[in-house]
Amino acid sequence: MTKKEFEKFIAIQNIDTNKLNLVTGEKKIIPYVTGCFEEDGVWKIYMVGELQDFDIVQEGTEEEIFNVMSSITKSELNTVIINFLTYKKGRVTCLTLVILFLCERLVKWRRI
Repeated sequence: MTKKEFEKFIAIQNIDTNKLNLVTGEKKIIPYVTGCFEEDGVWKIYMVGELQDFDIVQEGTEEEIFNVMSSITKSELNTVIINFLTYKKGRVTCLTLVILFLCERLVKWRRI
């Protein structure tokens, strides 16, 4: 996946990367951020910890890095959904909405 394909994926899915603490294309030293940037033709994924410690966790081509960023994004979305379900545990209406939401996402992911 290229950067343009990733940005298209984010737009189609209507994902707010700020809420997921994800950054693309620049370095941001903000606690709990995961992001990627290009430096001298090499793409890098980084993570920032609680104490603003900046660690590069992977380097690679644009396609390799954005495949990983796509996986991270999907994983973060799943975590948000699981947390939401845990918080609203036992409410049938809430569960129905989440199931509809997931079905809609699956349909959109298959179109990409």
